[in-house]
Amino acid sequence: MHMADSEVSFAGEQIAYIVRGGTERKVRRRVMHQAPNLLRVEHLFPASLKGELIVADGQNRWHYFPSRKEAIKIPQYSPARKRFLLGHRKELARRNFRILYHGEDHVAGRDVYVIELKCANAGGVARKFWVDTSTFVKLKSLQTYPAAGTTESMWFERIDFHPRYDKNTFRFTPPPGTRVVGPPAPGGGRALKSLAELNENAPFPVMTPSFLPQGYVWESGAIQERGGEQVVWTRYTNGVDNISLFQRQGGGNDHDPRRGPRGTVMWQEGGYHFIAIGRLPYETMVKIANSVR
Repeated sequence: MHMADSEVSFAGEQIAYIVRGGTERKVRRRVMHQAPNLLRVEHLFPASLKGELIVADGQNRWHYFPSRKEAIKIPQYSPARKRFLLGHRKELARRNFRILYHGEDHVAGRDVYVIELKCANAGGVARKFWVDTSTFVKLKSLQTYPAAGTTESMWFERIDFHPRYDKNTFRFTPPPGTRVVGPPAPGGGRALKSLAELNENAPFPVMTPSFLPQGYVWESGAIQERGGEQVVWTRYTNGVDNISLFQRQGGGNDHDPRRGPRGTVMWQEGGYHFIAIGRLPYETMVKIANSVR
């Protein structure tokens, strides 16, 4: 499904509906994609998000927040690297998940296959996808994360697989007065393929977990700048879900992990501050945190 989303051009209007901790949120956005790696997402509703923009121009992925006059700039994977990662995730997903077929349905006036992914170590996470029978593009999804108390659904209300774009559709220039947040050198925010390469570029020794839930493996690392500080980001995946670990200097030695918002666990150790993010049971996230050395 992810591979198909990269190989097929399309344009459409999409609804995202999120329920988190009893709070509901509905977002409408216009999505434009030109294969293999150009993207534009315009937020249309609610009013608080109107004008928020995501643009992937083939070199960088921009996320523009007009309300705070800020643009986040992250280098994109090359098409070859993206194909490699998608292939790697596909193999992991085959190993870690069972695929259940629930027949056919209709989304946005198109025929779709209904597919469910089951994983014994997913912490009760439930996932269903409605996949276009002709293009294999995901037209609808429903994902429930009991540990985080979150349900996320997404669907296209309409979609066109023969869009025409002009040359400016996938360009973005920050408006005057916009603060651009981007990765510093060395490392440049690009995905570093190995822990050894990450350590060569990082401003401090990179710490990693010795415990990961069954099926999870290292995927990539990067160096970013946040709030004027350099942050090392390592990511682990089971083919479908991700665990992210952020490390920066300036923490103390209060190792006791504490629960943060939206599935995060935070702690300090050895002069570093850590944040781990994942949609796993809190006890599992704490076990990961306690194994970081």
